[in-house]
Amino acid sequence: MRSLGLLILSLAAACGRAGFDERPAADATPMIDAAPDAPAPPVFACGAASAVQFPFSGAVQQLSATATLHGYDVLAVNAGEIRGYTYDFSGIGTASSLAASRSDVLIAGGAAAAVGAFAIDDDVLVTMPYQNGTAAGTALLPLDHQLASRGTPIQHDATFGAGGSIAHNADGAVVFLSQSFTADSQPAQVTAQLISRLGAAVDAARSPVELIPATEIANTPTVAAAGASFVVSWTSATTSPRQAFGRVIDAQLGAVRPATQISVGPDFTPIAPRVAYAAGADRYLFVWYEKVAGGADALWASVRNPDLSPAGDPVLLTGQGVLPLVAASDTDFLVVWSDGNESPRLGAARVTKDGVRTQLAVTSATNGKVAGWDLTTRYAQPALVWVEVNADQTEQLWIDPLCP
Repeated sequence: MRSLGLLILSLAAACGRAGFDERPAADATPMIDAAPDAPAPPVFACGAASAVQFPFSGAVQQLSATATLHGYDVLAVNAGEIRGYTYDFSGIGTASSLAASRSDVLIAGGAAAAVGAFAIDDDVLVTMPYQNGTAAGTALLPLDHQLASRGTPIQHDATFGAGGSIAHNADGAVVFLSQSFTADSQPAQVTAQLISRLGAAVDAARSPVELIPATEIANTPTVAAAGASFVVSWTSATTSPRQAFGRVIDAQLGAVRPATQISVGPDFTPIAPRVAYAAGADRYLFVWYEKVAGGADALWASVRNPDLSPAGDPVLLTGQGVLPLVAASDTDFLVVWSDGNESPRLGAARVTKDGVRTQLAVTSATNGKVAGWDLTTRYAQPALVWVEVNADQTEQLWIDPLCP
C-alpha cells in the first residue's frame, strides 16, 4: 500500500503543474440553477434510447460518479488505486451529446475503503479513506472537472465517512460529515464541518460540530443537500432493534429539527439508510433495506414532509433488494438497488412526492455482470452510472437518466 505522504507529494506536484488557486465565492453558483435568459443546459433527452455507453477498461471493485457543470466524472477503484474518467456534454438542452473527455487518469493509490466523488460546480472533492500502519483516517482530494489536482489533500486523522459524506447546499455551503472511531475500531461520534471547495475548514478555529454522540453507536451516517439546509440519515443502536433516523441541520450546522425515527418496523433492523430532497416538492425520501422472515431483503422507502413527519405510509419498493441509493429531481425521486446476487442485477423505481411507485427496468445492449454503480443528479436530472463486464470480459460504462 502506498503511503499517504507520497500521495500528498505527488498531488502537490501535480497541483503546481495545474496552477491551482482558490476560487472566489462569486463562482459558487448552485448547479441546478440557470439564469432565465441563459441557454438551456445540456441534459439527456428522455426517450427509448436515453442511455449512452462507452468502452471501459480496468477492473472495478467500486464505482463513484458525480455530476459537474460540463457532464459527469467517474472514479473506478481497484486494489486501492483510484482512476478517473470524464464525460462532457456539447450542445444545448436535450439537443446535446455526451462524449468521453479523459480516460484512465491515475488519481491516487492507497485507498483503504470505499471512495466518494462530490462535485461542487466544476470542482470535485474525493473522499479517500487511508491507513498507513497505525494511522488511519480520510483524505479530501481537490480536483478540477478534468481530474487535475487543485491542491494538497486535507487529512482528517481517525475519522471516516460513509457514502454521502460531503454535500453542498443551494447557497454554496459545503459540509463534510465524518465519524470518529475508537481504539478498537468501533464507530464513535459523528461530526460535521464546513469546508471550502478545496476541502479546507472554512473556520480553522472552529471545532467540528457533534451531530450524533458516540453513545448512539451510529452506523452508515450520510448527508445530503436540502435546499439551503442539509439532511442527515443514520441507524442507531439506542433502540432494540436498531432503527433508522433523520435530522435536518441548517447551514451553520445547527439542528433545525430533532432526530426523527424514520423506519417503522419494530421487528426488523434497517440497514444503510439514504436520503434525498426534492426542492420543488419540498419533500424528502428516505430509503433502506432490512432482513425479513425467510432471509429475504425487503427494500422500503418513506416520503417525509419538511418537518420529517410521514407524508403517507411507507412504500415497499421490492421484496429482494439491498444497498439502495436515492437521488431527486425537482419533483420526484429515483431509487436504484442491487438484487444482492453473486452476479448482481440492478433494480430501479421512481417514487412521486406522494409515495406512488413506478417500477423501472435497468437494461443495456449487453446486460453483463454489474461491476460497480452509482447515482448522481445534474440540473435536477438524476442518472444511473454503472459498469458492466460482458461475457467476453470486455467492459462498458453506461449512463442512463431512467426517465419516468
